[in-house]
Amino acid sequence: MNSYIVTPHEGIGSLKLGMSPEEILAAVQRDLTDLKIVSKRGIQTLRYMEDIYFSMVRYQNGKAIEISVNWGLRDDVKVSLYGLDVFNTPAEDVIRFMKQIGPCIHDEPDEQLSTEYEFPALGIRFWRERAFHEKLLQDRAYVEAMQLVLEEEKRYLYFDIVTVKI
Repeated sequence: MNSYIVTPHEGIGSLKLGMSPEEILAAVQRDLTDLKIVSKRGIQTLRYMEDIYFSMVRYQNGKAIEISVNWGLRDDVKVSLYGLDVFNTPAEDVIRFMKQIGPCIHDEPDEQLSTEYEFPALGIRFWRERAFHEKLLQDRAYVEAMQLVLEEEKRYLYFDIVTVKI
């Protein structure tokens, strides 16, 4: 069985503290080959992060088949789809707009409280960690239970991730 050894003050596996970004990337690439980190379908998922930048890319047979970016960019970079700013536009408005272009599949019976929306014909998926909709504020029990974090919950009016896929 392959393993990564965690060494305090040193690193994890071949990833060592003090390595440059280039050295880390080379080590990760070696590990992917040496550890054969591939799912049963032959798909690898790599995450690229630095400061506010986060993207995730899924590869199959060495080719990108799915690319996702995270909302952390929204204050510095406009991430747009068909001219719509997907991270600064409420999720409900994004979905309403996109449904004019193609059919949508969502993960919950209540479309407005779904966390994942997929447009298969377009190869587009939107995701948010939790769902929030203004209609929840009409539920007194919800408002009482969420009172301390209600303003924070409003962040979930927006999407966390947009994905383009084959």
